[in-house]
Amino acid sequence: MKTGNCVILVTVLVVLLTMSACTTKRSLAVPLVSTTEPAKKLDEISSGNLEFDWYYARGSATISYENTSLTANADIRVRKDSAILVVIRMLGLELGRAFITEDSFFLVNRMEGNYMAESIGSISKLYKIPFTFYELQQIIVGNQLTEGMSTHQLLLKNGKTVLETTGERMNASFMLDGKKITSAIYSLQTGESVEAAFENYNHLARKKLSPFNRKYYYPTKDKFEYAIELQLEDVELDKEKTMKFEIPAKYIRI
Repeated sequence: MKTGNCVILVTVLVVLLTMSACTTKRSLAVPLVSTTEPAKKLDEISSGNLEFDWYYARGSATISYENTSLTANADIRVRKDSAILVVIRMLGLELGRAFITEDSFFLVNRMEGNYMAESIGSISKLYKIPFTFYELQQIIVGNQLTEGMSTHQLLLKNGKTVLETTGERMNASFMLDGKKITSAIYSLQTGESVEAAFENYNHLARKKLSPFNRKYYYPTKDKFEYAIELQLEDVELDKEKTMKFEIPAKYIRI
């Protein structure tokens, strides 16, 4: 794979967190023990989500794809309900940056001197992204998607507590360790899904816990075609950051 193609792949996957579509045929959990408190547990997960106007994170991203592994530094900035900016660097050099709004997606490839400018709709179709911009920003900051969940069941699977939820657009299965979520599977009603794992929780503002290590797998952890790991070193909330994005005049659109 050409270096430039790797730049595009890494940047897109960091921004979209490999939310590629897949069809899962395995059961999410086997009900061994049930309880009358699943709704309370879901409320705990929802209340544990970060509340923010501005979000900034710095760390590394490692992607595995077609027997290739590539690690780069990632700078992630989110202005809530407005824009997402991701900058990718290796050895101190910027490889590319992506800028996402509710209706647009832009990507600058520094290595090859080109750029992408597409609507969110066309990018979602091209990369089979099953999530909205607003869901994507929640995923990027490490929050769980709980809005609209209506049916809940608390189970015991292999000695682990599992909360299964059902919503109009998607189902979710959360594996719990106390107040921490160790893994999650989101399954849309259309059959699309993604598997994720969370580690290294840190306290942020308002005593909220957030996972600094996140792993995403497509289609599954056991048999993935794509995998990405984010290891965050620093996270800041509600500190306004610049959202600089420019396309050089000499760059070619692809």
